[in-house]
Amino acid sequence: MRVALQASCPVTRVDNPPSGNLTFRNMPKDAENNRWQSVTDLIEDELRQVEETVRIRAETPLVKAMLERIHAIGGKRMRPVLLLLSGKAIGPIGPKHVTVAAAIELSHCATLLHDDVIDGAEIRRGQSCSHVLWGSPSAVLMGDLMFSEAFKLVCDLNEPAVTASLCRAVSSVCEGEILQWQRSFDAGLSESDYLEITSRKTGALCAGACRAGALLSGATQAQADACFEFGSVFGTAYQVADDYADLFCSNEDTGKTAGRDLEGGRYTLPVLRAMAAGRDAGDNRLRRALEERDVDAARRLLLDDCIFRPAAESTMEAALNLAEKAKISLKILPRSEALSGMETMADSVGEILTAIGSGTVREGGASR
Repeated sequence: MRVALQASCPVTRVDNPPSGNLTFRNMPKDAENNRWQSVTDLIEDELRQVEETVRIRAETPLVKAMLERIHAIGGKRMRPVLLLLSGKAIGPIGPKHVTVAAAIELSHCATLLHDDVIDGAEIRRGQSCSHVLWGSPSAVLMGDLMFSEAFKLVCDLNEPAVTASLCRAVSSVCEGEILQWQRSFDAGLSESDYLEITSRKTGALCAGACRAGALLSGATQAQADACFEFGSVFGTAYQVADDYADLFCSNEDTGKTAGRDLEGGRYTLPVLRAMAAGRDAGDNRLRRALEERDVDAARRLLLDDCIFRPAAESTMEAALNLAEKAKISLKILPRSEALSGMETMADSVGEILTAIGSGTVREGGASR
């Protein structure tokens, strides 16, 4: 699914935003807990079962140590939450939902292990990455193990449509990562190209999770398609927010190595829009800094220069519009607490960006 940036959706600013566990580590904990708790309370028992299911057992000492540490670090479990809420928005949820949610989370964790090796990231969720501790070969093979465990889970369900959806999602993630790598340091990357990459590498697994949850609850084709669209657009919006944070936040804020996109030549939406602003103004300083791979100079221009800095605000607006578009896709579903939970997740994208904007760009610099 190709996601388009549009300015037609209404945007609501939040002056003092609450935050969910979707937000970064510097957000107020009381608001964070309350906001996210209101969503996860709806599926508390099922999430607990997902946590139990994703705990892979191993006898080899090194594999056991790696798995124990990965599970201890945990994560947002955003994709299982999307699957369970999508299912609950359609009808009852049960053991099959839990199994597929666990499989999708294992697949996501596998992609993170591989991504960290490819990107050379050192920190993930506030802790040293697996490849830093045990080497790249072990980390890559652990990702492979997680993929195999994920597909073992779904193979026993006799749900071919759900299995096919998961397979397509994982394939799309891999294609998106390959495309991103191919277009590294490519100043000719367009916004359309960027969205194609983003919708594949992040939107696809969120979309697959939502469709799987809906199908397992007996959704009609139209309902399953609506959930799929929500997941795809929400995932893309979330990735735009994450890309924004990579430029304008610190390791402590995000819990992972910040600035890696720029260093690796992965030109995200704020960079693309800033380069466009430079072209319009006849100012090639940013493009020259990127061509010379002078990351510090590029970041200074993005943060502080009057020509390039407005790209940050327009990126925020783009992500907010995508989040609103995701909510609109749910309009054919019946009103329910689960549906409200999905809308809350979409709202959290705006709250993340508002909080980052008030603490970084609006104060004239990153909180490094």
